[in-house]
Amino acid sequence: MKKEIEKFLVENTPTIKKRGWILKLIWRTFHYFEVEDITEIWKIYNLLKTININLKPENKKIKPYWNLKCDDLQSKIWLPKTENNQNNFQENSNFWKKELKHKNQIKQLSTKVEKPKLKLGKLAIASKKIRFYPENEEKYFQALTLYRRAYNLAVSNYLNGTYKNEENKWKNLRPEIKAQCKKEQEENNSIYNSIIVDNAVLSAQTTFKVVLKNSKNKNYSKIRFKSRKGEIHSFSIDRMPKGLNPVVRQLGKIFLTEEVPKEAINKLATVTYNKGRWFIQVQQHIQTKTEIQGEVKTVAIDQGV
Repeated sequence: MKKEIEKFLVENTPTIKKRGWILKLIWRTFHYFEVEDITEIWKIYNLLKTININLKPENKKIKPYWNLKCDDLQSKIWLPKTENNQNNFQENSNFWKKELKHKNQIKQLSTKVEKPKLKLGKLAIASKKIRFYPENEEKYFQALTLYRRAYNLAVSNYLNGTYKNEENKWKNLRPEIKAQCKKEQEENNSIYNSIIVDNAVLSAQTTFKVVLKNSKNKNYSKIRFKSRKGEIHSFSIDRMPKGLNPVVRQLGKIFLTEEVPKEAINKLATVTYNKGRWFIQVQQHIQTKTEIQGEVKTVAIDQGV
């Protein structure tokens, strides 16, 4: 039992000794061996201390990233060095050059590094803004007016509280607003498109739901009408056609200055008029870059020779 306790004390002595480490070690030994009297463990520990037993095992670290094997390797690498009145090197002279070589053979250090597996980045959904020139600019101005009118009619229903039916459920405002907008556009000899009206009403509904959610969370927000004043106006369509001309029958063709991504087809598109310039905003997929660029091919190790 005594030898086992001595071995346990030696193996469990911490390398970095903090305050109270002796009490923790003695108490751990006492519970591990279930000794009747803890004073016996104290006697064994004091005996080891008096005969100067090295309480540091060979495999334990002397300091972070350094152990006894490092000391042994260092004694073989550094030149020149004399041990037991014998040099650990031999001299080779060649005209003007003097070279020192180790007598002891040192195992070649491996510098082989495994190539990391290249991971592809994530696919991010972004948007691309492309400038274009409409063939008939007047019809595009009429489309902006139509979208704004449909949006404001929907907002009017939400502000007046007429967006619910008799059963206190949300009613579909699109048929009513489409009928009113179509009549007004015909009277003004302007273009009409049901897709533009649908997207305007849905946009107003989405905005109103956000306002209701914020009001529940005690965040002040309010839904407002769209004004004809200002520099930026827009309308949206739920699908970008393959022909790349939004609502071509009513608005005519457009001339794009850049290519439209393939992933933008049949996805939401927004037409914007900003300070005399026309833009169309479409969906685009972007492949994000990985953290590791390229491949690791070689590694150099300086041995200090």
